[in-house]
Amino acid sequence: MPMNTLTVLTVGPYGEIVTLLPTNPAQPRISTDQGQSWQSFPGTGGPNGMLLSDHCLHLTNTGAILIWGTVGGAYQVWRSADGGNTFTSIGAGNGVPASRFFLGFVSSPNGDVYLYGEGVLRSTDDGQNWTSIVNASTNLSALSANTTTLYGAQFSAIYRGALDGTGFAGSNTSGVFVTDGRDLARGLNDRIIAVGGDDLVITTWDDGNLWWTANGGLGLVPAEWEHVATSLSSDNWVIGKQTSVRFTDDAGASWITAETGLALAPNEPIQGVFCDSVGTFYLYSYFHLYRADIGTSVHATTSLDRSSVFPNPTTGTVRLDAKFTGEACLVFDPSGREVMRAQVGSDGTLDLGLLETGQYFLRTAGDPSVVSVQVRH
Repeated sequence: MPMNTLTVLTVGPYGEIVTLLPTNPAQPRISTDQGQSWQSFPGTGGPNGMLLSDHCLHLTNTGAILIWGTVGGAYQVWRSADGGNTFTSIGAGNGVPASRFFLGFVSSPNGDVYLYGEGVLRSTDDGQNWTSIVNASTNLSALSANTTTLYGAQFSAIYRGALDGTGFAGSNTSGVFVTDGRDLARGLNDRIIAVGGDDLVITTWDDGNLWWTANGGLGLVPAEWEHVATSLSSDNWVIGKQTSVRFTDDAGASWITAETGLALAPNEPIQGVFCDSVGTFYLYSYFHLYRADIGTSVHATTSLDRSSVFPNPTTGTVRLDAKFTGEACLVFDPSGREVMRAQVGSDGTLDLGLLETGQYFLRTAGDPSVVSVQVRH
C-alpha cells in the first residue's frame, strides 16, 4: 500500500482509487488498476500534509479531486482538475466557511457536489464555488443523493429535501428506524439504503415515501453498522463495522458473512467501504486495502448480442448501444484480466485501438453482462 496508515480513500467515476501521502504538500497517490500499482502526483498548491487534519477526500463525476480540511486552524477546500498535479485553494471567497466542520463529500448523479457535516454546502460547478443550502445547526453524519432527492442521516432522524436543499427536514420513515444513523448510499434504480441503530439497515425505493427494514438474517451483533456500499448495476450491498462485514445480493432480504480473506486485527477497524461504477467492492482499514469482485465473471455471464457493438470485428473504434453513452467501461482479455478502463463517448463510441489483436470482453455500469469483441490490426 502507498501509506503506512490509511485515513482517507475514495474511488472515482472510472474506477480510479485515490489516497493522500501526508507530505508537504500532501501528494495524491492514484491507482488505475484496482489497487495493484500506485503513482504519486506532486500536489502542488495543495494542503500541507504534515499539518493537514480532520480532512476528507472525494472524486467528482468528472474525476476532479477535492480535499477538505484544516491547515493552521482555518478550514478550506482544495481542488485539482489535472489528476493531482496542481491544486487550487477554495476558501471563504468561493463560499467555503472557515469555521464550519464537515465530515465528507458526495456527488449526485447530475454532477452536483455536496459537502456535509455542520449543514450542507452545494457546488454546481464541480467544486469550484459553493453555496450553503442547509443551516449549520443541522448536524449530519451521512449524506446521499439520487436523481431527484437529497437525503441525510442525523442520529435518530432521516432528512429529505430537494437537490437544492429546499424543504430539507426530518422525514417519516414508516415506523422503521436508524436510531444512530451512520451511513447512507444510493443503489440500483435510485434506491437509498441507511445503516445504524435498532433496525440495522432500512431502505426506500419510492423516493423516501415509504421505508422498509432490510435486515434478513443479520441478527443484533454487531449493532449499529457504520458503513454501507452499494452497486448501481445490481442489488449487491456490503455493510461493515469494526472487523465485521456482511453481504447481500437480494436487497437485504438475506445477508451472509463476507469476511473471507480479511486479516483485520481488533485494533485495525474498517475505515470505509465503497463500490466502483462496474460493481467491484473495496474495503479499507488503517493498513490494508481489500478488493472483492462480487460481480459475475466474464466467463459465467451470458453475453450480449454481438450486434450491440459495431463494427465487430474492429480495427479500433467501436460504437455501443446508446444506453451506454457516457458510462465507464471495463475491457477484459479471455483470462478475465482487466486490460483497459475508459468512458464511452457522448456519441456512443469507445476506442480500442491500443489493444493487441485478439478477443476481448466489454462490461459497463449500465449492464452487468458482457459483450465479446474481436480486435484486428
